[in-house]
Amino acid sequence: MLPQPMRELFWRVASGNMAVAEFEQWVYANLDELEQRLSPDDYLGLISLGFNTPYARRDLKCLLGKYVDFAEFAPREMLALLEKAKRKTPELPQVLMDFYDLYCDGYYFLQTLALDYGLNVYNPRSAKSWEALNAPEQDELLGKFYPELTTEVERIISLIEDKTIIPLGERKDDDLPRLNYLGDTTQPNFSFAGPGVTISELPLRKRARLLKRIHRGLQQSE
Repeated sequence: MLPQPMRELFWRVASGNMAVAEFEQWVYANLDELEQRLSPDDYLGLISLGFNTPYARRDLKCLLGKYVDFAEFAPREMLALLEKAKRKTPELPQVLMDFYDLYCDGYYFLQTLALDYGLNVYNPRSAKSWEALNAPEQDELLGKFYPELTTEVERIISLIEDKTIIPLGERKDDDLPRLNYLGDTTQPNFSFAGPGVTISELPLRKRARLLKRIHRGLQQSE
């Protein structure tokens, strides 16, 4: 198994959370270790990959996917995003728009955060875009979201931490790429706006292995 920092780096670039150009620089700075860690074919494929092509990220995902357990890192990434919203960081407007994008890509458990808040940042009622608002108008709009926004963020955080929702971060290979997740719909406080795979539908051994990987990933984030 690859070292955890390397697996996380592979996950970040494969999932779109790291710029391909930044990853390319890291690759050429770590050629010796990569040659030792990867199979000969994968190492050759990586160093010969066209990082500047439009398909670079897709090719990286195909090449590095076998080394990455998406279930280990996706929950941590989602929790980090939710914590930014909870703390009202300067990145809050972008975070709310990210919730909307993630919802549209398949994370249907973000419905309330996406439609009640993210969409209102994308398309404010009083302007053509968020950027068209002046600073006082932006502050006023964000202020209207609280305390309800905090309540919803804390609800989703709780659902992820107790593994009622398990973001996987994997995009299904079809004409309309979608993020994948597991959701235990038997829980009374769980709802989402779309079809998901319930944990109870998985074979027992697969369910146990998945939850073990998720638990490992969440422990490393603490």
